[in-house]
Amino acid sequence: MAWASPAPSTGYGHEGELPGFNTVVQHHKPKAITLVVMVNADIVSGQTCAEGQPTVPGNPGVGPCQSAASRIAEALAGALGQPMVEPNAAAE
Repeated sequence: MAWASPAPSTGYGHEGELPGFNTVVQHHKPKAITLVVMVNADIVSGQTCAEGQPTVPGNPGVGPCQSAASRIAEALAGALGQPMVEPNAAAE
């Protein structure tokens, strides 16, 4: 899945995964910030994970059900003062 933010576009990104691995790439055009997170894990964690879905051991049950790469990318983007680019249905 790839996406761009709504017009006027402020950035674009992509998430992907293979068994045992997941990634997030985001680019914020106005600040020229590119964020890349690669994680050797494909197990999710969060409060909204489906019953029976494999989750991280000791799942904290906080926030939405997300991959490790997404959770780390959101924390890094926040630390940089730039929220993640949200998916745009027209760009998917």
